[in-house]
Amino acid sequence: MIVDYSDQIEEMEKYNVQDVLLLEKVYYKLLPWINNHPNVAIYKGSNVCPTCGGTSLQRRGWAYTGLGKYQRFQCNTCGAWHRSQKSEKLEEHLTKDKNG
Repeated sequence: MIVDYSDQIEEMEKYNVQDVLLLEKVYYKLLPWINNHPNVAIYKGSNVCPTCGGTSLQRRGWAYTGLGKYQRFQCNTCGAWHRSQKSEKLEEHLTKDKNG
């Protein structure tokens, strides 16, 4: 006996298409908070958001570490925060601040 599932398959296909479209929207909303997301900048080059690949970045101050300071950026596309890979040495800025 052969069972015809074509109606059920068609219904599931409609559901799956809608599910994929909805999940894509959810993914982009959650993207700024996904810490282990692959770095998109590796594929798109420098001066792009490593989270979404957007090119609209806004400078937002500095991030300080024991080794230097890094320019911080916020992506205007997805809202994710990141910092530059190149640091500026703290001692250079401390001497500039003291000397005016």
